Amino acid sequence: MSKYLFFIPLLILVFACNVDSDDDVMTPDDDDDMTVIIDDSPKYLLKETRVNGQIFSSREYDQDSLLTKISFYRADTIWSVEEYIYLGNTIRVNTSNSIGELLDYKVYYPLSSDQVRVDHFNLDGSLNNFNLYVYSESESCGYTFLYFYNPDETIFSSYEADYLDENCSVLTTALDDNGAIISKEEIIRDNKSVYIQSKLLDLIRLNNLGSTTSFNALDENDDVILSSSYVASTVYNDDDYPASQSRIYLNGSTENYTFEYY
Repeated sequence: MSKYLFFIPLLILVFACNVDSDDDVMTPDDDDDMTVIIDDSPKYLLKETRVNGQIFSSREYDQDSLLTKISFYRADTIWSVEEYIYLGNTIRVNTSNSIGELLDYKVYYPLSSDQVRVDHFNLDGSLNNFNLYVYSESESCGYTFLYFYNPDETIFSSYEADYLDENCSVLTTALDDNGAIISKEEIIRDNKSVYIQSKLLDLIRLNNLGSTTSFNALDENDDVILSSSYVASTVYNDDDYPASQSRIYLNGSTENYTFEYY
């Protein structure tokens, strides 16, 4: 469970150069793709992300340019697929394996103007757990609190988000059910924007994020986790869409991302 908790903000808040990050869905290496922002009339839609030359994910859209499917790859072979179904003000995400077997599904829906709930279901339709995003009228960058509940409505973990600047740089603190610190994540962003069409991102308010310039993962003692922390350099095309990104991790390893658009 601790790994699941640690990576959730990486999909929601980490790096507007991490386009698979749609919320708290577990994906391959969770944080290793691009983040996102909404544009009502984008010139491009993200088609494919490659890491060190190998395909990491591909995306499909409907006739209204809304995201309908993300396929994740390992060694150039599909191993997981997410399908997005838009139903009124709710969004259902089905996750299946490489042969199309449904693994689980979740449903996003607003409870009020400042709360969005995500129900995670088992295959038999029973509730496995649920998340609650809480927003503040004074904060436009994203959620201020994210709570994780058991089916009996007891909290088993939470996140607090402290936004650091007008670019929505953020310090996120993960807490256990007793309020003790599990880990922290510091994300510094530039003032660029990444583009992809998805009502999910609008619903959870990921619509004004810039590309990550540095990411620091911290343990409960505020010690930096070298293998997860990095500095990043993004190259943009003439229309300010990311074309590539290089990451240098603090343990000396490197990753190179390239982005292809429709």
